[in-house]
Amino acid sequence: MSDLSFLERRDFENLLGMSSGFVLNFTDQTFQDFIVDCVRLNIYDDRFSKNGQSKAKRLRCFWSLEANHVVGKLLADLLKYHKNEYTDFSDAELLERCHKTVVRLLNSSPLSDIEKLNDAVSSKDAVTILNAINDAVRRNEPEAALDRLHTFVVAFARERCDMHKISHNKGEPLNSTFGKFVNQLRDEGKVESKMASLILREAVKILDAFNDVRNNHSSAHANQLLSQNEALLILGWVRSTIDFVLSVDPPKANVTLPTLPTTYLDEDLPF
Repeated sequence: MSDLSFLERRDFENLLGMSSGFVLNFTDQTFQDFIVDCVRLNIYDDRFSKNGQSKAKRLRCFWSLEANHVVGKLLADLLKYHKNEYTDFSDAELLERCHKTVVRLLNSSPLSDIEKLNDAVSSKDAVTILNAINDAVRRNEPEAALDRLHTFVVAFARERCDMHKISHNKGEPLNSTFGKFVNQLRDEGKVESKMASLILREAVKILDAFNDVRNNHSSAHANQLLSQNEALLILGWVRSTIDFVLSVDPPKANVTLPTLPTTYLDEDLPF
């Protein structure tokens, strides 16, 4: 569920004209179509009707049930729609408050600032993959991003091994390559506490399970996808792990990493 505050809700209710039970100038059909296009959810599902049948009541229920990044995406698109449809709207302060609320909600996404990882790998293809992951999360399809995230982490682990001149090969699964790099971090004394060392050791085991998720629960193959909540848990865990690695072992200054061959980023991966 989102954590919209009372004041944030009131601002959007005023902006969207919800006191009448309507939402802007939407009909039932255009309201449904707009939200499906925005976040791939049907606002006329029964779960959004517990407070009543009107568009405004369904939207309030949506705010209560959906996660911050989903609510933020919808509200961002509603702001754009409002700007296009109501060009003579004069309450600039209300618009600014609503915009700040959208930014706050979107920044709570597990990959909200994913662009910061652009420097984690040298391959331009990997940056493209990061953008695809972010797009999937914004579309409320985090489960569809798992195979791309796995591909990105493979590229990341291999480049870190290259940076430390650690031997590895294409036939190794992700957890093996990452494990070699983690061992190097510990040997160099870059992991100070016993607990952090234990977490990284367990991370290698978790990445072994990520191989299974990629093969059997992602869009890489004809699989039954994970639930959105599980997908977000995995996305957030992978992101925080990479953040930690970069904090204790940043890319070396004035060193150009080799450009990844295309085989690093193809679909014929050994896991």
